[in-house]
Amino acid sequence: MRPQNGDDPDRFRVENILGGKLYVSPSGPPSGTDQPLADGAYVSLADGEGNLWFLPDPDLNSRPGSGTEFGFQVRSVYDQVLSDPTPVSITVRPVDDPPVGGPDRVGPFREDSQNNAIAVGDLLKNDAPGPADEAAYDGQTVSLVGVAAGVHGTVTLQGNQILFTPDPDFHGTATFTYTIRDSAGLEADVPVEVEVLPVADTPSVGGGTTREDEPLEGIAVARSDKDGPEVTHFYITGVQGGDVYPPGSSQPVADGSFIRAADVGAGLTFVPAPDAFGESGFGFTVHGAVGESLDFLSPEGARAVIRVIPVNDPPVAVDDDLDALIPQRAVEDGDPITFPAALLTANDSAGPANEAGQGLRVVGVSPVEGVAVSLDEAAQEITFIPDQDFHGTASFTYIVEDDGTTDDQSDPQRSAPATVRLTVEPRADLPEVPQVVTTAEDALSEPIRLAKNANDGDEIAAFRIRNVEGGTLYHGDGKTPLILADGVATIPADQGEAYVRFLPAPDRHSALGDTFSFQVQAVAPAYSSESSSPSPKGRRAWSSYPTRTATARRGIPSASW
Repeated sequence: MRPQNGDDPDRFRVENILGGKLYVSPSGPPSGTDQPLADGAYVSLADGEGNLWFLPDPDLNSRPGSGTEFGFQVRSVYDQVLSDPTPVSITVRPVDDPPVGGPDRVGPFREDSQNNAIAVGDLLKNDAPGPADEAAYDGQTVSLVGVAAGVHGTVTLQGNQILFTPDPDFHGTATFTYTIRDSAGLEADVPVEVEVLPVADTPSVGGGTTREDEPLEGIAVARSDKDGPEVTHFYITGVQGGDVYPPGSSQPVADGSFIRAADVGAGLTFVPAPDAFGESGFGFTVHGAVGESLDFLSPEGARAVIRVIPVNDPPVAVDDDLDALIPQRAVEDGDPITFPAALLTANDSAGPANEAGQGLRVVGVSPVEGVAVSLDEAAQEITFIPDQDFHGTASFTYIVEDDGTTDDQSDPQRSAPATVRLTVEPRADLPEVPQVVTTAEDALSEPIRLAKNANDGDEIAAFRIRNVEGGTLYHGDGKTPLILADGVATIPADQGEAYVRFLPAPDRHSALGDTFSFQVQAVAPAYSSESSSPSPKGRRAWSSYPTRTATARRGIPSASW
């Protein structure tokens, strides 16, 4: 800078700096450590004459229409007096700048996926050929001319798209770069971040062998060694031949559901279906899972293979109605009845269908009500006899044993008791009838009381009379003779008793050696197995015939029995 009037000033003042910064640099262009002059700063006469440098603001130039001015004003200082300002105008020629790439983040893509397509046009949307004026005034554009792998993935340029493949088992943020070129041929590299979402790898799962109807516990399930805490769940599917339970739970895992990885530390439990067994057909499949999403399961599942060894199951004995199985009928105070035990086992089961070929035998009997029962185990025969004075529905229990095996070793099993019911038909006991009665010759005796035995009950419905000898029997009224059909007469019992009267044959008496007697038998209708009503079969239970003797004495008007 030189003063216009030729006088030497003391110094210079610079002000109104436009479009850039002004530096004092005696050694050449300013460096990054040089400080720009402030607006209104003073410079020495020497600096003003050759050491001032103007640096335009970045990417600005004097292109027509840009609206940007470059320069400053200078004043000379004479004895502390400022001269009028002298403008300094600077022209900044435009130069081509490198293209500028904007930041990009693409994805998400799945772990272990391949050739994920990224559109080139999407990446170039935020890229530019340089400062705005290069596109506006020069009409420059940018194009993508190359790609380079960065970290955790590989890329290839294929037409209008980039194919990205993450490294195996990687998830997180991967990177690559692409190169853009402007119309002037300048290039720049642009970094790209790629989001890769975790996908579980195939977990490990145990298996094992258990016995029929026994759970297999502690089946280990673990993440793949390639995975970390991002695998938070396991997906259970393909459950076959039983149920899967989490540790300590009584609720099975539904097929096609998730369980938390944190909940399987003690291992899963597999419970085979009842009575099921086999070398195959049992197990379940486990997939690793990131959260409870089917989108991030391990592509392959691990199969828990379980073998179930058959065991012999207990047989099942079924209750029986013995009346329908044997022709004999049990009678109160009657004889023992023996029948084959096979009649009871005919409707019993050796166990599940696979044990149908096993043999069954009765190994124990126990009375319950109304009978004594015994078993000849070798002969497989059962004998029972009604309890004394019992009639009605009697019962006893029996137990069967099979001849099954477990692991090819003999393993007989016994059933729970089954109940056998049978009907014991009533049999009347000897009625209570006076042993001897005395009456006068040709005289009707006093009423003779016929009564049920004290051991009998309401089942006594009548009395049967036969073998009347030496006279005639009358009903209790003494007027109506008993009519014997085929030598037998039956009179009804009123609450277990009835009355008859005896008339000796004319002019007959005991002193002549004549015999006077009749026999009395109590009658009880047979009970059915269901109730105490008379049997529809019309059977009767009779007592034995006790003989009762009537003695007729001459000249003795009456006597006691």
